[in-house]
Formats: sequence, C-alpha cells, structure tokens
Amino acid sequence: MPGEKGTLEEQRRNLQTACEGIAAVMSVGYNAVVTQGNGPQVGDALARSELTGSQMEPLPMDACVAETQGSIGSLLQQALQKTLQRHGLSRPVVTIVTQVLISPRDPALRNLTKPVGPLYNQTACPAKLRNWAATIGTRGLPRKARQWGTSGWARFRPAPPIHRECCWSQWKAGTGGEWLGRRARQSNAQA
Repeated sequence: MPGEKGTLEEQRRNLQTACEGIAAVMSVGYNAVVTQGNGPQVGDALARSELTGSQMEPLPMDACVAETQGSIGSLLQQALQKTLQRHGLSRPVVTIVTQVLISPRDPALRNLTKPVGPLYNQTACPAKLRNWAATIGTRGLPRKARQWGTSGWARFRPAPPIHRECCWSQWKAGTGGEWLGRRARQSNAQA
C-alpha cells in the first residue's frame, strides 16, 4: 500500500482486510480464486540474495518469484482460513505456486515494463542499478534498471500476458470445480 514499507505485519493487516471481502462473497455461496502480485517482494528477495552473494549463491529471479509466491500464498491462506472460520464457513483453502512458460520469441521479452522491488531516489540509488544499462539474467532473459519518470530508479523485467488457463484448469480438476459451481448455484437459489 502507498506509504508502507511492506513489513510482514503490514502484509498481514492488508490481507485481513482483503479476506473480509472475500469471506463476504463466499458467505453467499460463491467460490473464489484469488491471485496476487509479488513485484515488490520479488525485488526484496533479489536484493537480499545479492547482498548475501559473497556468502552463498545468489538466487535467480525465477527462484525469487516462486519463493515469494509461496510465502504470500501461505500468509493469504492463513488469513483466509481464520476469516472463514470467524464467519462460520468451512471451506478448503489452498495455495498453488505457478510457472509461466514464455517463448524466447515473445516480443514482451524485449519490452521491460514491470517494476520489481523498491523505487530508489537519485541519491539512494545503488550505483549498480544506475550503471545497469542492460544485463542478461537467468536463462538469457534481459533485466534492466532505469529511471522511472521523476520518481526515481527501479529494476524492470518483462511482463508477458498471464495465461489464466492454469488457474481455471486447477479450479476444475483439482478442486472439484463443477461440484463447487453447482453448490454455489444451489445456495443462490435458496437465498
């Protein structure tokens, strides 16, 4: 949220607020698939990895993405389970870590549009980022840092379109989507 540092306590508080809305929707018979962004957390994970690089092997971006998907998913899952229990709802809550396969010919790989991690002002920006005209990241994907408007400096990565079929196939196959859909329709008819 604007003005926050992204601490664990701030994340938990924000998730609690979001879960109240999700529980309200689920309490009238609907089901939910929740997705989240993790750009700031990925940037923090990359920075931690780079800072400890002299003591251990730095993690590539894809590992940082998976790590933060899992940790945010776990926080969300815990918050939603507690909120549903408080509302008297008994529903399974699961976290799924996903991967997106991208063709090396995808034009989005040449257009770095997604900021990752913190925004640095001119004086606090690490020289490494300012001097990072373009470097080759994991698996040959370009990573780059640049000035972002008048706000400061940030690291950027490609942002190809997300393929939602993965979520929907999990919904249908792994969570009994057809049964859940019927259940929601029955609940709405009774309401």
